[in-house]
Amino acid sequence: MRFEWRLHYKYLLVGLLAIAALIFFLTRKDYSNYAPSLQRDPQLEAHPIGSSGFWLFSWVDESSCAESVFILGNFVSRGETITRIPMRKTDDVVWRCAVQLDPGQYAYKFLVNSKLLVPPAASQILERNMDGAGQVFVPEPDAPWIADIFPPDESTVRDFTNIRFKFNGRLNSLNTGDIRLSLNGHPIPLRFDRATASVEATVTDVPEGQYFLRISGQNAAGKSIVEYQSVFFYYKQEAARIPSTRLQGALAYRVLLSSFGQGTKSALAELISRLDYLNDGKDDGTSLGVRLLVLYGIFPAKDVWGREITSYEGVRAGYGTRALLSELASECHRRGIRLVLQINLAYLSNAHEFFQESYGNPGSKHWNWFFFLNDIGTSYLGFADDPSLPRVNTSSESVQNYILDIIRSWALIGIDGFLFEHTDLLPKVWWEKIRNAFQGIGRNDILIAASCYGGSEYINQLFQGQFNAAESLNHATDLALAFWGTRPDMISRNTAQEHAIPEGAALLKPSANHETPRLAALYRNSMRSQAALGYLLTGGGVPMLQWGDELDILSPEPPHDREPPQMPWEKLEEMQNNPNSTLHLIRKLSILRKKYFELSHDTRSGDHPVIQWAANTAGGTSVYIRQSNSERFFIAVMPFEGKDREIEPELLLPFPIRGEARYRGRDILYPSDAIVTARCVDNRVRDLVLPITPGRGFQLWLFERIVGENK
Repeated sequence: MRFEWRLHYKYLLVGLLAIAALIFFLTRKDYSNYAPSLQRDPQLEAHPIGSSGFWLFSWVDESSCAESVFILGNFVSRGETITRIPMRKTDDVVWRCAVQLDPGQYAYKFLVNSKLLVPPAASQILERNMDGAGQVFVPEPDAPWIADIFPPDESTVRDFTNIRFKFNGRLNSLNTGDIRLSLNGHPIPLRFDRATASVEATVTDVPEGQYFLRISGQNAAGKSIVEYQSVFFYYKQEAARIPSTRLQGALAYRVLLSSFGQGTKSALAELISRLDYLNDGKDDGTSLGVRLLVLYGIFPAKDVWGREITSYEGVRAGYGTRALLSELASECHRRGIRLVLQINLAYLSNAHEFFQESYGNPGSKHWNWFFFLNDIGTSYLGFADDPSLPRVNTSSESVQNYILDIIRSWALIGIDGFLFEHTDLLPKVWWEKIRNAFQGIGRNDILIAASCYGGSEYINQLFQGQFNAAESLNHATDLALAFWGTRPDMISRNTAQEHAIPEGAALLKPSANHETPRLAALYRNSMRSQAALGYLLTGGGVPMLQWGDELDILSPEPPHDREPPQMPWEKLEEMQNNPNSTLHLIRKLSILRKKYFELSHDTRSGDHPVIQWAANTAGGTSVYIRQSNSERFFIAVMPFEGKDREIEPELLLPFPIRGEARYRGRDILYPSDAIVTARCVDNRVRDLVLPITPGRGFQLWLFERIVGENK
């Protein structure tokens, strides 16, 4: 009997485990309906825990689909650097962690390492870029700190009559009579309410521009225990219509000079020899059809990308000369290409001779170029609190005169414009002066592309006659994550920046953001990367390829994955001989973008959307429709898993069609004798069966209305 009971006990245990497993699989969350998305900032705040030095971080997961969460930052705890802090889920949506932090200023971002919300391979995109991160200040023990401040750091405001902030922490150590407030270096009177620990200051007759705010306070012994500084902007005008960029239908191409050539000659000379590859002027598919060339890394700098500039006046050593750059501009213009240089004016390298001459030298003629925080010039404001990147004070007249002369000198040798890094860190009045500098030398239609971190309101403010193009920095991340998951249609939700761009302007949509992983390296699936690039070239705006995307370029493997990859010229012949290659796809789509309005314009045309995604799509295949009139529409098919041979998509027409109409469709990317028909009733596509061609990650069909068959 004892043996039988033990045997029955084992069977019972197995049965209970099976039932538990069944309940788990029936009740577990289905993450398949969630696409990767970084469009919203996390609700992340720091709260001190007593006087222990521990700080509590909380993040609210509004999607309720996070499986693991980390904080990424430049933290220091008990003298040791910490870059990743795991968070734990404390209820259905709130994740928390506590960490002991040394006093200092920290930047942070979050990493959601769930299966679909942020896939592990895509998490590198977050880890490599702390730009735009949240900021937290950890004060000295028992000292108060600034909280709930207006205007916030690095913000853009349109209502600016008061400065307001509150103290958190212990006030008994603060000498309240020694709280000091200055705006652009000028002290302003303040009102302190001890009961609420709040401070207010009134400002009047404030002109538009950039403002540097400093707050300081001491204890009874005269030791500084409160120190806060921030930069913000005040604009009040509405955006105006601007001259057209003439870039609709264009393809942009970004080149990092150090990575484009093969090292047989100077970087500029190699680029000149390859211009026919970018655009040979024939418009017949024998080249990429590039019309906007953006050069990175042309100026001497500490970093390869050319953001930490050490000189604005010459070309980086080994790349060539100003004369050779002028020759490149002439050759570009002969082929219908406009040449733009990347440049950074918000900060420079601490190795720049002007900063070296000013540091610790209050009598320097370049002293007011920078935001020095003490009288002896050894403390200063750096970008993201990085001492190697001193912020530039563009309110200084000597800075303005110098930079404007630099801009004019490059424009005079044929440069068509600049892509300005971190335009959100510089004031509107600064960009007005740059625009006037161009007009002063007869360059009225110069392209100035802005690289923006700000939201739609800030972007709208930038386009008040200064800019006629903006680079959407979020687009590259959204593109990579969208096609990693099963819902690439989620990328079409990111339209706020598009709607903020005034009529006549252009929105540049890059395939990658600086050194983030390339699509081919991220997916390890050429069909999926073709799907992403196909959408990029038919999703509106001005697509901007990174060098080599058309040749399925791969990012270097870790630990060298932060190094920009070299252009894989050795793959060119193979790609040219393969009609299904990514190179052929890009060349064909470049031609079609110029021919058809629907493939080059943004998500709305007047009151009507141009693009609609299928309501239901077969596994591994996505479909969307583009339309701007009743006579034709386009259907894009992305079978990036390569499973189905034909599909029957459920589609809603973007453009209203009355009654019933019939359309005849043909493959315009890979022409054949295959013809399909579709019946459209009440704006819905019915009776449509589309064949899938194996091995092609992006397929495009044109449907034209059949005249005389409408009911």
